[in-house]
Amino acid sequence: MKFGNILAGTALAAATLVAGSALASTPAFGVSGTVFDAGGAGAPVNLGTVFTATANESVDALGFYTAPATTDEEVGLYDASGNLLASATVSLTGPSIGGYAYQGIAPVSLTAGSTYTVVDYVGENDWDYGSVPPTTSAAVTYSYHDYLYTSSLQFTFETGGAAGGPTGVYYGPNLEIASSATPEPASWAMMLVGLGALGAIARVRRREVAATA
Repeated sequence: MKFGNILAGTALAAATLVAGSALASTPAFGVSGTVFDAGGAGAPVNLGTVFTATANESVDALGFYTAPATTDEEVGLYDASGNLLASATVSLTGPSIGGYAYQGIAPVSLTAGSTYTVVDYVGENDWDYGSVPPTTSAAVTYSYHDYLYTSSLQFTFETGGAAGGPTGVYYGPNLEIASSATPEPASWAMMLVGLGALGAIARVRRREVAATA
C-alpha cells in the first residue's frame, strides 16, 4: 500500500472521530395527542413545565409554542428552588421546530437527576394545552405542568385546576438540549494513534523524497 493511501485513510478516520464530537441541539418536548385551545386571551399567566434531567447536559435555547400566540413571549429556566438560570424574549417569527419558536442563550448546564422548570410568560396571549404528557427527548423526563397568574415572568408552582388534568401539559414552554456525542476513551485513543501515525508517515515520506532528490 502506498504511503499516500495510508495517510489519506488515517486522516479520514481521525476526521470522522472529531466530527463525532460535534454538538447537536434537540427539542426537549414535542406535541402529543390532541391540542386544545384555552379559549382566547385572558389574564396574564405563566405556564410551567416541570422536568428532570436524565444526564449531564446543557440547554442552548428557550422556546414557546407559537400556534395561538400573536406577540413575542418571554421564557425562563428555573432550578427546583425557583432560581432563574436563564431567560430570553423569544420572537414569534424566530427559528421554528415542531411548532415551537426558539431563541438561543448562553449554555446552561443541567445535572442528571435534578429537577427544573421551564416557564413561558404568555402575558395576555391565547395559549394551548393537552391532556396527555408530551413527547420527550432522551435527555429529560416529564414530571407535570403548573402555572402562576402574575404580570411578569415568574417561577410557577400552582397545580390546582391545571388545564388538561394531572397528566396534561401546557403548550407552552420548551427548550433545546445541546447534546455532545463525545467519543469514548477507546475512540480517543484510536484518534491519537491515528494522528501519531500521520506524523510518522510524513517523516518517512520526507526522508524518501530527500533520498531521491
